[in-house]
Amino acid sequence: KTDTYWESKGFPAEITFDLQGVYKVSTVAVCLNPSAIWEPRIQEIAVQVSRDGDEFTEAAPPVKYQFDSATGNRIRIDFDSVQAAYVKVIFTLNSSSRTGGAQAAEICIYE
Repeated sequence: KTDTYWESKGFPAEITFDLQGVYKVSTVAVCLNPSAIWEPRIQEIAVQVSRDGDEFTEAAPPVKYQFDSATGNRIRIDFDSVQAAYVKVIFTLNSSSRTGGAQAAEICIYE
């Protein structure tokens, strides 16, 4: 569902997902609303994983990703497969001039 979205107040901003068990994880997809009224933007995003929710390790370092409604406003963060019970998505930049924080309409976690 991408017609609503989460927006942080400043940076860094993070969302932690409890997978309710240990699973293989190798991809995180982040989506914004695909409507053409959303201007292109760059968001810098990293992914960390944990088995216990306390100690996190880096699965994907911070990288600047281009979001553009012309290409669906969706990016994929692929990394080596890891066992995780918690996945933390960390935003450290959003180039949009209309916001002071991170934005995401949908975040998907895949094996």
